[in-house]
Amino acid sequence: MRSLRAVRKSFHDIPGRDGVSGFRGAAAGGGGGTRAAAGGAGAQRVRLQRTLWGSASHLCILVIGLAYYLVGFVSGTQLAILALLTLIINLGFIGAILSGINLWSRDPSLTFPQLFCAPWPAVYIMYFVSDPQARTAPLLMGLVALMFGAFSMSFRRLATLAGVLYGGYLLMVIGLYLNRSPHFEVRAELLIMVAYGLSLLMVARLGSLIADLRRHLRERNRELEATMRELTELATLDPLTRLPNRRFLMEQLEKESARMARRGAEQAALCVCMLDIDHFKRFNDTYGHQVGDAVLCAVASSLQGALRQSDVVGRFGGEEFLLLFTECSADCALKVAERVRRAVATVRVPELGAHGPVTVSMGIALHRPGDDMDDSLRRSDEALYQAKAQGRNRVVLAEPLALNAM
Repeated sequence: MRSLRAVRKSFHDIPGRDGVSGFRGAAAGGGGGTRAAAGGAGAQRVRLQRTLWGSASHLCILVIGLAYYLVGFVSGTQLAILALLTLIINLGFIGAILSGINLWSRDPSLTFPQLFCAPWPAVYIMYFVSDPQARTAPLLMGLVALMFGAFSMSFRRLATLAGVLYGGYLLMVIGLYLNRSPHFEVRAELLIMVAYGLSLLMVARLGSLIADLRRHLRERNRELEATMRELTELATLDPLTRLPNRRFLMEQLEKESARMARRGAEQAALCVCMLDIDHFKRFNDTYGHQVGDAVLCAVASSLQGALRQSDVVGRFGGEEFLLLFTECSADCALKVAERVRRAVATVRVPELGAHGPVTVSMGIALHRPGDDMDDSLRRSDEALYQAKAQGRNRVVLAEPLALNAM
């Protein structure tokens, strides 16, 4: 039924999103979740966009490599190999996302693998740079990688990534030493290694604090969303029957009335129906309010099952319910109301005993463009009292207003 769907639409849990990824800007998949949930077209599109955006980090390394070539630190062949390595890494991860292979991973954004592969082209080109100070430029990109990883990684994974970055630089230094490079300066290299190691450690720690703050904010957001759902429920749902309350019904009546005015009565006819449980006071007086509540809940459940998907129903107050028959003529409304009346007549509340079954009386008023909402409610209420006067357990259609009275 449309009424409950409309009220509860905002209650649905918001699906989790990938976080901002690391060095390459890839999204953090968060690890768990089903392939179906992670493999939506929108999610894959976001991962691809962020992976492409993250390619800017490799572009920076290429720019640094080009600068090395222009000043004579590296040869054209070495620069070409750097470009080839960069292209292979980028195309590999982009292809994995386009083909859907990434969905088989616990992290469908492949965040850590991308971050793991990111520093090696820089390590390669640094090996051929003779000046230790000139080699510090690619090292700065390693710190950037670590900061990007902070958006989605714990301190443990950040420390692992820092170890990979430091290990790559250490392997490069060892290679220079073993090859007895004439430009290898032990003191300068040791100083850079210590400074780089400390920088990686500090950035990893700061990154973990950022990640903790993001997790805390996500938890607070979830709490806020839960509170908002509760407030929305309190404002729009009747706590006993779980049907929309009077406030929501009046809002829906106003919306349907405005929609009918825009589209015309022929395209968007609207009927207002007031329903009252027969002899409800006797139920309460004889069996107590708990049984009365059980009757209300049973009738509410029966109403939801008998109405069309487009109809709206809610508790108007006490034992009265308001039904809005949208896109429904007077004859259509009578048929739907009769179906509802017969459905309620089948309701059985064991505690009622000989006073069962439960029956209802209903009054219907046709709401036309230009009609006042309060007037339509009044006419449906008057038709309801006519049904009561005629013996209850029946449906009465109110006489339409004369055109000159509108």
